[in-house]
Amino acid sequence: MTSCDLSDQTKDWKTTRKIAELIYKEFFSQGDLEKAMGNRPSEMMDREKAYIPELQISFMEHIAMPIYRLLSELFPGATELYERVAANREQWTKVSHKFTIRGLPSNNSLDFLDQEYELLQSQGAFGSDDHCLNGCL
Repeated sequence: MTSCDLSDQTKDWKTTRKIAELIYKEFFSQGDLEKAMGNRPSEMMDREKAYIPELQISFMEHIAMPIYRLLSELFPGATELYERVAANREQWTKVSHKFTIRGLPSNNSLDFLDQEYELLQSQGAFGSDDHCLNGCL
């Protein structure tokens, strides 16, 4: 049941990233409400403190990857799901690196990744490699 709940982590990179962005918008809205009520929100819900790439990497390493590793051990046909989660984790590592290089704030929008991907795609950077997890960096 948990693996179904976390299935967004097994999708192509572009979908996984977009879902993460929607989740953090919801988290930040909740954090804003908590601040307005005089409470201190958790780091992942505080738009001024959350570092999305690192939060995603931690989530994948401690929650998603162990679940899909176990699932692939029980059902070898599910190995591809684990591999996709691992590939998406690698993409978040690249995103974290891009944030660092560009000196972006921790709560920066991830929209610049779409622009970068479209530019690389228009330049033929991915060739005919259509299985590149749809939008990998």
